[in-house]
Formats: sequence, structure tokens, C-alpha cells
Amino acid sequence: MKKLAVFIIFIISSVIYAQTGDEILQKLDKSRKYPMHSATASMVVESKGRETARMEYEFFYRENSNTGDKEQLMTFTKPSRLRGTAILAKGDNIWYYNNRSKRVRLLTKSAKKGSMMGTSFSYEDLDMEYVKDFSAEVLSENIDYYIVKIVPKEERSYSYIVSKVLKKNYIEEWLEYYDSNAILYKKLLLEDVRDVGGFWMEFKIEMLDVLRDKKTVVEIDENSLDFNVNFSDEDFSERGLKK
Repeated sequence: MKKLAVFIIFIISSVIYAQTGDEILQKLDKSRKYPMHSATASMVVESKGRETARMEYEFFYRENSNTGDKEQLMTFTKPSRLRGTAILAKGDNIWYYNNRSKRVRLLTKSAKKGSMMGTSFSYEDLDMEYVKDFSAEVLSENIDYYIVKIVPKEERSYSYIVSKVLKKNYIEEWLEYYDSNAILYKKLLLEDVRDVGGFWMEFKIEMLDVLRDKKTVVEIDENSLDFNVNFSDEDFSERGLKK
């Protein structure tokens, strides 16, 4: 009987993971704690293997020293019909500026779930602060990575995410998005990940719409990445969108 008890304790202890899901979320957020920077990127949309759209944009990022919010600004430069159109994400809020109509719109919760600029990304994909907005549990692990189930604390377009998190840098290799019926409908691949001045950053991102056979590929121009920038509050304001 004593041997059996010891065996049971051994089995139980063998599935206790080195870290909890929430501890991994903390490290994921920390790995994304980038300094202020700017870059240019291209975005290509393909449907059923055929290119349907190509865009280019400038990207600006900072963490607000007063609020602690991550602030992201995308300003489109190509094609000509989109030039000047911009998307601003600050904390839980996302604004969309249409350069043709000269109007700024604060997106509602339901609008955030919609396709961003006709791509496989949704607007809510811009708002990913793990510790604040998600809980997690470890499904499995080995010497190189964790498989983690990540559940949003508030309603989103997906019910949960399953992600492969690399232990060497706490960057996700991929994220799978599941709906309320546990059906996989989107998958995000983070590729060409490099150590840039002590910060791990992916230079290629693919979002696959599994159900519609559609994908969007984002590639950052490595020569455009600039950490020697200084943004003001005005640069990340509604009024700044119209510049």
C-alpha cells in the first residue's frame, strides 16, 4: 500500500509544470516590452492562392509613461487610395481614420471583431495585453517549449487560443484561434524572429484564415526599424491621426 501511495504521488507530481499559465503570460508580456520605435512594413492578402491586395504602412509604437498603455499607430502609404488612412490603438480603444472622408471613428466592441482593412486580421488582434486581458493554463511542455491555452477574460471573436511558446525567449511560434464550438478557424505564425539589440522581434507574420482559405502576410523592412525616435502625446492622439 505504501509503495502504491508513493507511485500515485509520483504520477501527480509528474504533471505539475515548471511554471503556471499566468506566469508564462507575464513573461510573454515582458518579452513584448519594446522600447519606442518605428518601422515600415508590407501587407499582402491572398485568397485561395491568389493575391487580392497589397498594402504598405508605417508603424509607430511606444509605451505611455503615464498610463502604462501600449500605443500603436499604423499609417498607410500604399496603395494611393489608402494613403493617409490610419489606425490608432491605445489601451482598450481603437480609432480608425479615413483620409478620404477626413473622419475619425472610435471602434465599438463589435466593430473590433471585424476584418482589419479586408485582411485576415481583426482589429482586436492589435489589443493583446496578456496579463490584463487573459488567463492561461499549461497543456503540455518539453525542454524547448510550452503549449498553453489562453482564454480571454471578456468576450472576443474567439473562445480561446492555443499557443506554442518558446522557452528560450518567450516568443510565440504560433497561435491557434478556436471558436465556441472548439473549431480552429485562424492560425498566426511568427517567423524570422531575431534578437535586435536585446529584444526579440519577428520580421514576418502570417495570419491564416483556415475556413476561408485566405491568408495575410506582413513583412517588416529590417532597414527601416528605428529605435532612435521620440514621440509625443500628440503623435498618438485623435487629432494626430489627421496629420
